[in-house]
Amino acid sequence: MGNALLGVEEWWVSAVMSIYTGAQTAITTVYGNSSCFEVKVGIHQGSAMSQVLFVIVVEAISREFRVALPWELLYVDDLALVAETEEDLIKRLNE
Repeated sequence: MGNALLGVEEWWVSAVMSIYTGAQTAITTVYGNSSCFEVKVGIHQGSAMSQVLFVIVVEAISREFRVALPWELLYVDDLALVAETEEDLIKRLNE
């Protein structure tokens, strides 16, 4: 086992990356299917891994905010951040 970042082993990251490498899709309409094209961003539609990947990314992002801001609130796919002043919040977001 390799080093784990956020509790995710390196072998697991490599496995997920291999699933997404070279992924292709087509668009279906009433007039037929489009030609296949490579998907370069996002996750596979309907993937059971999407929730796990989302949680891992939100956790990684929110760890950065926990360092300097008084508190945060995570709910489903929303992240609320609170700072003493607007300037403090903007400064931290820019960092």
